[in-house]
Amino acid sequence: MLRINFVNQFDEQDKNYLPTIEKVLRQAYKTLHAHGRKVISVILVSDAEIQRINREFRKIDRVTDVISFDNQDGGPELGDVFIAVPRAKEQAESYGHPFARELGFLAVHHHHDLVEGQRLEVLEHALEQIGQGFHALPCGTADRCASAAHGRSP
Repeated sequence: MLRINFVNQFDEQDKNYLPTIEKVLRQAYKTLHAHGRKVISVILVSDAEIQRINREFRKIDRVTDVISFDNQDGGPELGDVFIAVPRAKEQAESYGHPFARELGFLAVHHHHDLVEGQRLEVLEHALEQIGQGFHALPCGTADRCASAAHGRSP
């Protein structure tokens, strides 16, 4: 069973964000055939806050879309995922796909054990299962979409 701790430090729009993030994470958890009681924390933040976190923990002084901290102790806590809402909105618009899809992609970011292609496959399956598949993406191929989602040219 997956428990999601959801903290919105960005605004008061919890109802707009939580259902998508919850559906995608639960489906990804099923897709990965994960077992046992697990907990993940998803924290929505501003661009300024994610820049502060990036500077403090990664020594990179710039805004990014998502930062995740994996829990390495083997307990039920998977880790924390910080998502910059303004950056996620910009990326969704730039790539021509729904904001909900971008949130889903960023939320699945916490699976450090997956290489980028596997992460994209898990996300694609999860989004298809909840009815928000990749059909709306203009980028053509999953590899190009993965590159676009991380600000790289295909």
